[in-house]
Amino acid sequence: MTTNMGARQRSNRRSYRTVNAEEAGKILGKTRRTICRWEKEGKMPPTVSLPPSRLRLYRQADIEEMARNRASRHGVDND
Repeated sequence: MTTNMGARQRSNRRSYRTVNAEEAGKILGKTRRTICRWEKEGKMPPTVSLPPSRLRLYRQADIEEMARNRASRHGVDND
């Protein structure tokens, strides 16, 4: 989790179950840079904005579903 984030932001992120680009990359097995590139290319789910953050956040469920879909296309079992 991002270290420079305030307690309120961490609490909001937990309650809304969101992940940032770095965390999404870990779930998907990709780098933060790849996630940012995929976002520009329209390959990522819509971002969620939680005030007062300027972070690009994704719903964790969307990222986990994306990981499952990628695994099934590549014949990998993530369970």
